[in-house]
Amino acid sequence: MTPRHHIPDDLLVGYAAGTVSEAVSLLVASHLALCPDCRSRCARLESIGGAVLESVTPTAVSPDALSTMLAMLDTPAPPPPPRPVLPAAFADLNLPGPLRDYVARSGQTDWDTLIPGTLHQVTLPVSINDTPVRLTRMRGGFKVPQHTHTGRELNLVLTGGFHDRGEGFGPGDISDRSADVTHALHIDPGEPCVLLAVNTHPLVPVGVLANIAKWLVGF
Repeated sequence: MTPRHHIPDDLLVGYAAGTVSEAVSLLVASHLALCPDCRSRCARLESIGGAVLESVTPTAVSPDALSTMLAMLDTPAPPPPPRPVLPAAFADLNLPGPLRDYVARSGQTDWDTLIPGTLHQVTLPVSINDTPVRLTRMRGGFKVPQHTHTGRELNLVLTGGFHDRGEGFGPGDISDRSADVTHALHIDPGEPCVLLAVNTHPLVPVGVLANIAKWLVGF
């Protein structure tokens, strides 16, 4: 797997600085698990951030700060909670570590069926602007109806692939569409395409067929 479409610069900088939302952090962390190039970019950004911190003028601390910190170090850390078990229905996806735990914590033991044999999803326990983050599986050859956005649409491909506005996206790739883009995803023939979909706001259907799809499946 060699991703061709990487994390947008603004999101990677925000991730390294710890300023992005939980939903975007999940998307970025999942891509980093699949992409050594972006891991290197992120490490460089974190190094720059560390250098900046070293140049900041120190601030005075309370006289008992050292003893308080040492007392905290002497306190045994609580045992980590057990890692949630991934249901068998998702075991063959080979999910990146960060995403695996979110799927396991979703409470779903199988895919929700929106269109039998065609469109399935898992709603993850994280959202952005009240828009749920979803893991979506679509059969090869399916076409996502034309739509636009009231915000940013981010997709991370996990298996399979799709074409959108003349660009191809495969495993590990991130597609980034802004609010002014109208498009339709054409899923590649063959194996199902599984996406991690992070939309900052709900999608807006365009045309009669897309509105019917939204009414039927919550597209």
